[in-house]
Amino acid sequence: MRRRTILIIAVAVIAAGIAFTVWRINTPSYGTIAKDCARALAKHLPESKAEKPSECDGLKDDDYMALYMNQTMANEGWLDENGDLDERKMLENTLND
Repeated sequence: MRRRTILIIAVAVIAAGIAFTVWRINTPSYGTIAKDCARALAKHLPESKAEKPSECDGLKDDDYMALYMNQTMANEGWLDENGDLDERKMLENTLND
């Protein structure tokens, strides 16, 4: 009886470990979700930040807003070749309007 109980528990633990491993492998990491979201925003930036692409599901609101604003600045031409904000370009663009 004792061996049987130990065997059942061991099999259950191994099965749970395998199931968890399979689930973890098939679940995208937070970084992967962020990269997919950035690509989706680069393809099509929604008119409103509330129109979140499905690729961005799973991102925290602050991280989504950072990606959304970064893509908005890129579309306006305010980023330099390193992806940093170029205040001169931003001011030129603003003054020309």
